[in-house]
Amino acid sequence: TEIHEESLRLLHNCGFAIIDITNPAGQLMELERARDYGVITFVTYSSSHASAMAVSLSKIMENWGIGYLVNMMILTD
Repeated sequence: TEIHEESLRLLHNCGFAIIDITNPAGQLMELERARDYGVITFVTYSSSHASAMAVSLSKIMENWGIGYLVNMMILTD
């Protein structure tokens, strides 16, 4: 589809990507393409909403040797 192709085109032209995995929605494809394109990737997730997806993706990233996993702490008053 057009949106999918455009998002991959944007990713391909970037040197860095920030991908949030707090709510899983197809980010694995983006991570795979980022690796293929040589894009430095920062993956974020909210510790208050940490999911099995975050744990799984962190292991995948470690195996691939890509990206940086950032645990975001959401501070509230």
